[in-house]
Amino acid sequence: MASRLVSDVKAFPEETETDPRHHMWVLTLTEQVPVGWWISVGSGHNTEVAQVDACDRADPYYVCRLATRLANPHEAGEAVTVIGELPD
Repeated sequence: MASRLVSDVKAFPEETETDPRHHMWVLTLTEQVPVGWWISVGSGHNTEVAQVDACDRADPYYVCRLATRLANPHEAGEAVTVIGELPD
């Protein structure tokens, strides 16, 4: 079964590494994603790819922190496809 977003995700504004929001992008998903793997969020023209930095169980869902930011908003229920590890 494909993972889905449990809650809406707002677009993350640009920031710098000195900004306290850096590396604080979080998604709540229905399925766990291995750390370091890449995911595709959304569909059609609104699809984005991001890397998972951490993914912990928060019963009954999984809270995943992203290593890369999302630029577009996404709605609860949207598909999250696990891409896996990308080659170097």
